[in-house]
Amino acid sequence: MSLHQVLTILWARKWITLLALLSAITAAVAAVFILPPQYTATTSVMMDTTEPDPITGQTLPSPMLLNHQRTQLALLKSDRVAREVVDRLRLAEDPQYRAAYMEATEGRGEITRWIAERLKENLNAGFVDGSNVMSIAYTAQSPQIAAVMANTFKSTYLAANLDLKVEPARRNAQWYTAQIDGLRRETEEARQRLLDFQQQNKLLVQESEGGGIESAKLLALTERLLDARAQLAATQGGPAVPAETAEDGGTAVTGEMPAEVGPVNRGAAPSPTMIALQSSLASVEAEIGQLSSQLGPNNPKLAALRASRASILSRIEEEEARSLEDQAGFVEALRRHVSELETAVEEQQAKMLDMQDGREQLAALTRELEVRRQRLDEAEARAASLRMQGQQSFINVVSLDEAAPPSRPAFPNTLLILVMATGFGLALGVILSLFIEMLDRRVRTFSDLQDAVGVKPLGALASAKVSRRQMRRSGEKFIGRGGTRMLPAAEPGS
Repeated sequence: MSLHQVLTILWARKWITLLALLSAITAAVAAVFILPPQYTATTSVMMDTTEPDPITGQTLPSPMLLNHQRTQLALLKSDRVAREVVDRLRLAEDPQYRAAYMEATEGRGEITRWIAERLKENLNAGFVDGSNVMSIAYTAQSPQIAAVMANTFKSTYLAANLDLKVEPARRNAQWYTAQIDGLRRETEEARQRLLDFQQQNKLLVQESEGGGIESAKLLALTERLLDARAQLAATQGGPAVPAETAEDGGTAVTGEMPAEVGPVNRGAAPSPTMIALQSSLASVEAEIGQLSSQLGPNNPKLAALRASRASILSRIEEEEARSLEDQAGFVEALRRHVSELETAVEEQQAKMLDMQDGREQLAALTRELEVRRQRLDEAEARAASLRMQGQQSFINVVSLDEAAPPSRPAFPNTLLILVMATGFGLALGVILSLFIEMLDRRVRTFSDLQDAVGVKPLGALASAKVSRRQMRRSGEKFIGRGGTRMLPAAEPGS
C-alpha cells in the first residue's frame, strides 16, 4: 500500500480520526478536573568529598565516589530514616493514617512500618549530574505536607548519617575504657615487681644512655685513669704503651710503670725562673758578641760580661737540677695515682660482673614495665580520640536549602496531558481508520483496482458537475445524474 493510498483512506474516513481525537481530548480534560493535584517540594544537600571527614579523618578516593553516592541514596530511602520520620511527625497517631492503615491491612502488621513504606513511595532523590549535590523531593496532595515531609526527610537523613559515624566511635570508646582498667592494673603490678626487686638487690633502674650507676662509675674511673696515664707519659717524655702492643720491654697500661724515671722532658713548659735566666743569658751573650769586635779580650767590661754569663749558666744548671728533682717527685706521685686508679677500675669491673645477673633481671622487669606503660598510654590516647569523635556534631554533608510549599501542582500537568491526548487521539484515529478499511475494503484508485483484479485497467469513469452550456459546447454525451463521462483508455505501452 502506497502513501497515496493511505492518505486517500484516511481522508475518506476522516470522521473516524476526528471522533477519536475529540474523545481523547475530552477524556484528558475530564482527567485534569477529576484527578486530585499532586505537589512536589524539593530540598538539597551537598557532600564535601575533597576535605577529610571531620570524624574519621579519611579522604574519599575518586573511584569510590559513585559507590558513596549510591550508599547515601540508599540511606535516605532506608527503613531507619523513614521510621524516624514517622516518629518525629507522630504519623502513627494521625487519624487519617490510622484509618488508611486499618482499611488496607485490617490491623495486621506494624503501623509504623506500613506508614514508612507509604512515605518512601512518594520520596524521590538523586544526584545532580556532575556534582555532589543530592536533590530530595517529596510528592503529596498538599503543598504544606510536601514541604514538611521533604525537610523532615532531609534532617532525619543528616542525623542518621552522623549517628552512623559517631556510634562506632562511641562503642569503641566504651570497649577501650573497659580495657584500660585491666591495663592499668597490669602496669601497677609490673611496677610493684620492679620496686620489690630493686629493694631486695639494692639496684637502681638503668638509665637509657649511661647504662646504670655502676657503669657510670666505671666510665668515670676509666676516663680518670686515661688522663693520669697521658699526663705521666707527657711528664716522662714518652707515650703510654698499651699491653697488647708493648714492645722492647714496654709495660702494659694496666700494669706497673718502669722503675726508673726517664730524663726530664725538655719539651715541657719551663718555669718562669728558667725563662728569665734564659732571657738574661741570651742578652749577655748578644752583648759579648757585639763588644768582642770592638774591645780587646782583656777589657774589664768584656770580662765582667763573661763573669755574668758564667753566673747565669750556673744558676740555670741549679734550676734544672731542682726542676729534675721536682719532676721526679711529681712522676712518682703520678705513678701512685695511676696505680690507685687501676686498682679502682679492676674492683669496679669485678663488682659489675657480680651484679650482671641482677642487672639483667632488672632490665627485663624495666622493659616489661615500659611495654605495659606504652600499651596503657596508647589505649588511653585511643579512647580519648574515640570519645572526641563520638562527641562530634557535624559531618561533611551540609544542607543547602529548605523546601518551601510549591505554588503549582506537579501533577496533573494540563499542557502535557493535552499534548499527549492529542497525539494519542490522532494515533488511535489512524489505527481505527486503517483497521476499518481492512474489514471493508473499497476501490478508490487505479492502484486499488489493479491490486484487486491483477489487470491493468483500460479507463475510468470520472464524475464531474458541469452546466448544460458546457454539455452542448463540448458535444460529449454524459451518462447519469452525476455527470459521469467516458474517458479514453490509455494507449498501449503508455
